[in-house]
Amino acid sequence: MEHDFVYADKEEVRAVRQLLLDIIHRVQYELSEQEGITFQYQIVGSAKRNMITYDRKSNIGFDFDINLYVNDYSDYDDEPEVLRRILRLTFDRIARVYGYSYCEDSTSVLTIKRINMFRSCILHSFDFCIISNQEPDYYIRFDKKANNYVWAKRKADLKETDEKAKWLKVNGKWSEVREHYLYLKDNNDNENRKSISIYKETINNLYNNYHNKRRK
Repeated sequence: MEHDFVYADKEEVRAVRQLLLDIIHRVQYELSEQEGITFQYQIVGSAKRNMITYDRKSNIGFDFDINLYVNDYSDYDDEPEVLRRILRLTFDRIARVYGYSYCEDSTSVLTIKRINMFRSCILHSFDFCIISNQEPDYYIRFDKKANNYVWAKRKADLKETDEKAKWLKVNGKWSEVREHYLYLKDNNDNENRKSISIYKETINNLYNNYHNKRRK
């Protein structure tokens, strides 16, 4: 399948980001008042790097990745399913008010979508990963084989990638990073490959090209 990835319009992203924050803040308030559960949040991934993209040849818009750091992790140490269900139901109630879908409960995240029914397309979506604030290496994961929810250790480590990205920015190569990122996304034929994997390849390719040349 051919792709045509472009960067999302900045004004549209800004407006969607504000909707996201409104939803999160209302969820924070309701959970605190009704369940005694509090959490912090962090927008991560492409949105954090200002590299949100979408494929103009698909019917799926752009997305935001958000980490929810739950303060009351110890209360649900043995009941991650209960905690995830509480958050899911709360997001369901609030998100519907803003015109979003009910949560989709996948392996690693809860997802809400803004759907245009007339055009049969997803305008944008939000993916929420529930993480322990006390032990931020652990998140709630749905184990499909065992059909239960567990606290699982996160594997992603971007420290080395972040250092390489910083070097590329300092040395004036970021516009090339953005161009190469789109090129790799356009030429990706693996539907299951995550954007983070393509981003890491982008950074490694350009860093190895420019940094290693300087060392020779």
